[in-house]
Amino acid sequence: MSFSQELSSPEQTAILQPTTKSIEWIVPRMQGGSQLSAVFKLEVPGLTQAGLRELGPVNLSFEMPAHTCSGLQIRFLRFTGPEPALPHRWVRYVTHSESYVIRLNAG
Repeated sequence: MSFSQELSSPEQTAILQPTTKSIEWIVPRMQGGSQLSAVFKLEVPGLTQAGLRELGPVNLSFEMPAHTCSGLQIRFLRFTGPEPALPHRWVRYVTHSESYVIRLNAG
């Protein structure tokens, strides 16, 4: 089995994790308005169509703290209920994956 990668910036790293059957792509910092890319190639000698089906689809999961893709910003919150709550004065913005699935093709 061989693993190769093409990363769009030198700050990025990628690590093949055979025990969890995953690739961890680490992006330490991303400036607003920028674009990053990565191409990963995993070659398994002797892999048949049946073996490819056994692997299943590729799933992508991620979390981007302090960012919303929609640009949504919360300016005011009002809490209602029987007891007035003492809210904390901060809102955490997080973008995370929901369902990114890539089907594998032999060829």
